Amino acid sequence: MSPPTGSETDDFTPQQADDFVSTATADRQQPVVMFMVPWCEFCQGASNLLKTMQVEFRAIDLDSEELHRGNRARMLRQALKQRTGSGTVPQIFICGRYIGGATDLFDEYREGKLQAWLQQSGLSFEAPEDLDPSSLLPHHHFPL
Repeated sequence: MSPPTGSETDDFTPQQADDFVSTATADRQQPVVMFMVPWCEFCQGASNLLKTMQVEFRAIDLDSEELHRGNRARMLRQALKQRTGSGTVPQIFICGRYIGGATDLFDEYREGKLQAWLQQSGLSFEAPEDLDPSSLLPHHHFPL
């Protein structure tokens, strides 16, 4: 699923941005969705945790060339902030449920809540017992 097509100068309306977020987070074919930017260490850490757990997920790069046409990336960020109350990335959803950012994902992993939610949702995963998710941050220097 891609954002609505149009010329490179076409803007997203707030409704189009909200519809895109709604559709992406409700997609049963890709139930784990992370809105992110590739240069963010917290996005990389969250991605590393999901990959370590062998959880398939969709990464929506808010810094992609496609989303920088017109005001698409900005409108998606506004739609996400309105929906979640957070203006930071990553923003992670599982089966439409907002999990939060990287530290929220890490905390839910440590507490076993992430594993329980994945299991309840019927999603396959691996959960190494001795894993400290903070160690998956690219420049891990201190625990979160």
